[in-house]
Amino acid sequence: MENDTVGEDTFNNHDCRRSLVHGARTIGWTLVCAFGMGAGALLTAACDGEAAGTDDDVAAVTAALTVGGDTTGTFSIATVEGGTNLGKLSSIAVGANAAAWDGNLIDPEVPGLLRSAGLQVMRYPGGSTSDNYHWLSNTPDDPNQGGTDPTANFDAYMSVVGRVGAQPMITVNYGSGTAQEAAEWVRYANKGGHHYRGPVPTYPGAATRGHHYDIGYWEIGNELYGDGTYGATWEVNH
Repeated sequence: MENDTVGEDTFNNHDCRRSLVHGARTIGWTLVCAFGMGAGALLTAACDGEAAGTDDDVAAVTAALTVGGDTTGTFSIATVEGGTNLGKLSSIAVGANAAAWDGNLIDPEVPGLLRSAGLQVMRYPGGSTSDNYHWLSNTPDDPNQGGTDPTANFDAYMSVVGRVGAQPMITVNYGSGTAQEAAEWVRYANKGGHHYRGPVPTYPGAATRGHHYDIGYWEIGNELYGDGTYGATWEVNH
């Protein structure tokens, strides 16, 4: 959500009402909803009834929106029943990118900070870098599209994942890589051992016998719609 300066900000605990008005942009929210509006917009949220603080309480929230002072249109009403559960958010939905260009990835204080933040998943090599990244050499295919840091290679990333206690997620190179390159990454990460005869990364600290990381989450490419959809070109495609 954008952090605009608010011209008027009033909050009343009794009727649970909050209004935010700003000349250029107004942002208002109810208990669980957020709305972004254009110039001169006004949002007022009110809670119906009083909450007694028990599991049986139902907080009904209604929102009426008026844009530009025009009240001739149709109002949209949203009702939220706070005592009803529609689903459960998976713990692995809380995560972050761990980028191959991040020179601070292996800083000693990072694992503790990530544990404190409650991160459950760490995704590598991070965003659009994934479609420009060759894991064996820890290098980008096109340095003009983003670089890498020598300390933030795959094995270094996995060492951080282990100390955080998070799940690893790997995004293979869809933009400038090959299916064989992706398969070899899986082999090195998950099928290592005494009889391993697969590829070994060229960066310092790589394991000549591969690993048994048992990585279960593999993603093919980052934001594939950035490669030609409606003219988008921000993802590498060689």
